[in-house]
Amino acid sequence: MPSRVPVEPSAAAATPDPHDRELRGLALALSDGTGFRLAIATFGDTGVRDALIDRLAAKLTAAGATLSRLDVASLVSPDEREARQEFSLLVALRRHYEGQAAGHPGAGLAISVVGLEHFISEFGEGGLNALATVNLQRELFPRACPVPVVLWLPPWATTLLAQKAPDLWHWRTATFDFPGGGPAPSALSAWPELTREEGWRPVDGERLKELSEELDTLRQREGADTSPRARAYAAHLRLRLADALFTRGQL
Repeated sequence: MPSRVPVEPSAAAATPDPHDRELRGLALALSDGTGFRLAIATFGDTGVRDALIDRLAAKLTAAGATLSRLDVASLVSPDEREARQEFSLLVALRRHYEGQAAGHPGAGLAISVVGLEHFISEFGEGGLNALATVNLQRELFPRACPVPVVLWLPPWATTLLAQKAPDLWHWRTATFDFPGGGPAPSALSAWPELTREEGWRPVDGERLKELSEELDTLRQREGADTSPRARAYAAHLRLRLADALFTRGQL
């Protein structure tokens, strides 16, 4: 009786791609390049995100479509603070779509948007106000950008989008999760995750005192922690305190 020769498992079988299923779902959601649809893709590392966008572009090309990339962080230089304050994702998407559609007549088009988290973290309250503006302008997106859009965000920025633009958030077709790529910066663990419930929590005198004390502590730590979540949390606290003071007639 002949002896059996052991079969070594292939590298692909031993280490399956953890992102393959989500990536195929995202490609399917974007493959029909007609009509505005919003997909959210959360990622844990920019290197992983960029590699996934390249793979996504290849999948869409094979399906006869085109994936274009819009980096909103590069639209305005850091020293143009007044212009940054007036940033509009709607306008950025419309201009990008018009430029890309002219170069791809008759072809299916989808747009990957990256860099919004940098705008939020670098400009603080102005970045959060931009998210609120996105919510107010939500009904204008289908006309301004009549193609599928995927918005790539880290988890903390996804939370802020859901909080500051809840109506647009509910318009999303699907959310795709691409974790991994290395641990998050250690500085992030010092700051709590923001939630919509916290954003809408009623503010009484005791909570007002808590916010003030948190801000005092924050001012002592801001210089040592410049992580995106620290900046976002600082802006979040300042907005909550301003809203509370205005409501109580103290501002």
